[in-house]
Amino acid sequence: FFFKQKTAYEIAQRLVGSEMCIRDSFNIMLDSAMEDRSPMAINVAKARSQKIHASWAEKIKANPLERVNQLVLGTAYNFKTLGMPLQGFESNLDNLTGETVNEFFREKVIPSRTIFCANGVERHEEFAQLVEEKTKHIPPQSIMNKPRVKAAYTGGETKIPYETPLTSVALIFESVPWTHPDMPVFSVLNTLMGSATGFSMGGPGKGMHCRAIKKIFHRYQFIDSVNTINMHFTDSGIFGLQVSGARQSAKDIGKLIVNELRELQSTVTQEELQRAKNILKINIMLALERQGDRMEEIVKNYATFGGFTFEKYLEVVEQVTLDRVAKAMRNLFTSSKGTLVVVGGNTNDLEPLAKYESDLKQQPWYT
Repeated sequence: FFFKQKTAYEIAQRLVGSEMCIRDSFNIMLDSAMEDRSPMAINVAKARSQKIHASWAEKIKANPLERVNQLVLGTAYNFKTLGMPLQGFESNLDNLTGETVNEFFREKVIPSRTIFCANGVERHEEFAQLVEEKTKHIPPQSIMNKPRVKAAYTGGETKIPYETPLTSVALIFESVPWTHPDMPVFSVLNTLMGSATGFSMGGPGKGMHCRAIKKIFHRYQFIDSVNTINMHFTDSGIFGLQVSGARQSAKDIGKLIVNELRELQSTVTQEELQRAKNILKINIMLALERQGDRMEEIVKNYATFGGFTFEKYLEVVEQVTLDRVAKAMRNLFTSSKGTLVVVGGNTNDLEPLAKYESDLKQQPWYT
């Protein structure tokens, strides 16, 4: 049941073990999504949310650099749609009542937005009858048919100074949504570039050949961490780098990010590319090793693409070529405005976003 995914899987994993358990777990799962929430349940949820906000505030106070990821999406999408905070606004908690929450569920949990998927079912016909029997009372359409707001990438620049020994810099550009043919290209580039921190390097499976380690960590002593940012959504996507290091070297961090992004379109070798594709294919197979994970991927496939594409994952990864990598990176720098986020010490040492955008376009391939 895709709408209440986490709750559904937690319940199912505890109860499924026989045909009767499948029926019981389905009933509990459906009730958890369809029943009206009581005022007590709403108050408990609000209290938990307030604790999450308080915990996040303490975390930011202890380490302001934790704000970077949220600020990247916020700046990229003008703090709307995909730029909204994941946990919502604490100021909106007072607006949540039993009426507003239950109205939200009645609006969203409708047949056209609902997908049922199960594994371990011996008799499909009986399961289909069970679903039909238990869901026939659901209204066929939404009570309030609000239009979906499409996410619009805007880009921009955010610099927040803190008296910290480290500075974190993120430079990203709009890439592609889930359904775009170049989505596998950016997934391969994400693996090729990789990530690294001073407390997690070396050993099997740590990606010792990724560029984050070989070209950044091993060369620059002032670097504390490197993270490749690669996200894909229904309407958009983002790709770029986040690098943290000594505040005295803040300006060098900005130059380093530009240089590494620039080189991704011109210096990737066939050996690097094939290694990244092999690692990505292994990770895909490991991620789909468990039956429950495969079921979840089937549901996501159907919800996103209207069909099943997971069986072709390895094939589309293998089809990524050096030419496609160069073209994707070229389009990345020329088709959208960049997003620059700087948090920490010496933030004013960084060049303005326009300078970095200009530097990335001054390449042999750019006309």
